[in-house]
Amino acid sequence: MKQRIFGIDLIRVIAMFMIMNYHLLLNGSWMTVQPTNTINLFLGRVIVELTVISVNLFALVSGYVGLHSHHRIKRFVDLWLQVLFFSWLVLLYFWFFRKNQLTTDNILHNLFPTYFKAYWYWNGYVILFVLMPILNKGLSRLEKVSYRRLIIGVFLLTSVLTVNPQNDMFNLSMGYSGLWLIILYIYGAYFKRFGMPKILKSKVLLFFIIIINWCFLVGISYYLHIHKVYLDVNGLAMSEFQYNFSLITTLSIFVFLLLIQIESQNKMMSNIITFLGKHSFSAYLLQTNPLVFSFLITGQYLFLQKLTPLNMVLNLILYASIWFFGAIIIDIIRSCIFKMFSLSHYKLGIKSKKENYKNEKA
Repeated sequence: MKQRIFGIDLIRVIAMFMIMNYHLLLNGSWMTVQPTNTINLFLGRVIVELTVISVNLFALVSGYVGLHSHHRIKRFVDLWLQVLFFSWLVLLYFWFFRKNQLTTDNILHNLFPTYFKAYWYWNGYVILFVLMPILNKGLSRLEKVSYRRLIIGVFLLTSVLTVNPQNDMFNLSMGYSGLWLIILYIYGAYFKRFGMPKILKSKVLLFFIIIINWCFLVGISYYLHIHKVYLDVNGLAMSEFQYNFSLITTLSIFVFLLLIQIESQNKMMSNIITFLGKHSFSAYLLQTNPLVFSFLITGQYLFLQKLTPLNMVLNLILYASIWFFGAIIIDIIRSCIFKMFSLSHYKLGIKSKKENYKNEKA
């Protein structure tokens, strides 16, 4: 059995919890009406500009663990069945309890989530998975200097030259695309092959770099908002939506490098993080389902704006925890159901083989 890396599972857990907070704050509280409380607005922006790196962290993990892993179709099918389970489960919930909110379109989107791009990350991962054997073969042969030139060139093209979100040079869709996941896969695979630069092995130094990067990101985003630069239809500075924005990309990499160095000597803690890491993708599948996102997330947390800054943060963490652990509980049940059916088929297969063998002897 392949040994799991504590830091990788920790990244998965933290990244997914970040996603829960990001959606609740940005889409649940800001997409319809911006806060009039300037303190809450600034504090919210500080949180958003950190949690926005969550998707990048997940994709970096894919490159780190995927470079030398076997290209298993079974793993892909398991993930696809997990996607279908959550998509159909949500559809059943709305069918019985919120039928008036169902339309032909959102029913079809939930019935066929891959075809109708119900989950953009999953669709991006599909194309990444197909290309993994080619990517791994090519990236494994690159020398360090050539690989370094590759990632610098890619960074300049996709994270520096595309700084203007209104001029999407390479159809990155602000990072909501399979192409961006492939680029992050290349970054993650580099650190798997060559490790991290010596200077970044100091956790203290890396932590300070993260803080500085984060402060610059918040400052620029706040500046864009105050001066109404790059606004979307909701009046939000579009920099905070860009997964490929240069400072978001660098912050993602620095946080990834910090977390991957963390180890745990506590066996119970390791088991808990490993367990949560295995089921963490379920939180994304539940919260970003088109029906859930439209009717249970967007604009449903406006009360956060009216709270004191401390209460806003505490309530945000509370509701994010409910979504996160609620999804994991559902996924545990799903896992048991899937295992039960697989076990049944396995037993039936053995039984039928034994019966055939007895009949042949007879």
